[in-house]
Amino acid sequence: MATTVIHKNAKRSASSAMRLLFLVFVLSPVSVQADYADAYYLNAAPTEAAQHSLLLDIAKVSHSTMAVGERGHIILSEDEGVSWKQVIAPTRVQLNAVAVQGTDKVWITGEDELIIQSADGGKTWNFQHEGIDAEVKGPLLDILFSTQEKGFAVGVFNKIFRTTNGGKRWVNWSSQVDNPDEWHLFAIAATGETADTLYISSEAGLLFKSEDNGESFHPIQTPHEGSFQTVAAYRGEDGSDRIVLAGVGGVIYVSENSAVTWNKIETGIETGLFSAVFLDDRSVLIAGQAGTIIHISPDFKLNNIYKTTDGLSLAGLIQQNNNTFQLIGFGGVKYFQLPD
Repeated sequence: MATTVIHKNAKRSASSAMRLLFLVFVLSPVSVQADYADAYYLNAAPTEAAQHSLLLDIAKVSHSTMAVGERGHIILSEDEGVSWKQVIAPTRVQLNAVAVQGTDKVWITGEDELIIQSADGGKTWNFQHEGIDAEVKGPLLDILFSTQEKGFAVGVFNKIFRTTNGGKRWVNWSSQVDNPDEWHLFAIAATGETADTLYISSEAGLLFKSEDNGESFHPIQTPHEGSFQTVAAYRGEDGSDRIVLAGVGGVIYVSENSAVTWNKIETGIETGLFSAVFLDDRSVLIAGQAGTIIHISPDFKLNNIYKTTDGLSLAGLIQQNNNTFQLIGFGGVKYFQLPD
C-alpha cells in the first residue's frame, strides 16, 4: 500500500507527488494503527532478496558500501559491490537516506521522522529520533552531517531537524527556514571546508540556502517552477559554489556562481531525475526514472544520456573506482560502466 501525503494547505504540484510516490512507495500506511506501530519498532526481517529489493540511497562507509531501502533493508558490501550481506535494522519501515561521518559513524532517515544511528560502521543500530506520534505525518527524505556532531535531516512539509551533539538530541529547525508555504524539502548538500554553506532542494523552483552554518535558510527562486528532487554542490577553486539541481520532467539547472545565476541543461527527456553526484573529475552523473543516466561534463555541458537494460527507475548511484558505478533503485543493486 502506497503512502499518500496531503499538504495541510492542499498546495501540491504533480511533480512533488511523483517524487513522494517514488520515495514513499512501499508498505507504509499513514494512519497510526497497531500494525503500523509494530512495523516501526520491529526488527527488519532477514531475507536473501534484500539486495534485489527497492533501494533508495547508497554511500561509502569506511571500506564498505551501504545501501538502504524498503522494509528496513540495510545491506553492506566489503568488496565494492561484488557480494552483499544484510544488516538487521531495528525497524521494518522504509529507509530513505544515509549520512556518513568519519570511518564508522552512520545515520539513516526514514518514515515518520525516523532517524537511526550506528557507531560501528553500520553493523549495529539504535534509535535517535522518531515522529510516529507527530501532529503532521510524513517522512524525512535526506540527511547530512558536516561533522560528527553537527547534522541536518530534511523532509516533507518543511520538516527539518538539527543536531549539534551527534544526534543525541534532534531539534525541530523548521522555524529557521523561510518557507511559509511549507514546501517539501527533498535533499540537502553542503560546500566549503567547514560545510558553512548549505543548500536544500524544494518545490516551486525553490532552493533554500544557508550562509551561516545552517542557523537560517532563505529561499532562492530559480527560473524553474517545478520540483527539484536532488541537489549536488561543491566549492570551486575560485571560491564560488558549483550547484546542480534536477527534478521531475528531466529538468536540470546549474549554477557556477553560488546560486546567483542559473543555466538550464536541455536534455530532451521528460523522465523524473532523483539523484545527482559529482564525480572525481567534477563531471556529474544524474539518475532517474526508466533507468535514465545523464552524464554532464565538468563545464556543465550535456555529454550523454544512457539507459539501463531493464529500464527500472533509479534512486541513486555511487562511484566505486575509475568509471565503474553502482546504481540502486527498483530491482536493487545494478552496475554501470561509463564509457571512456
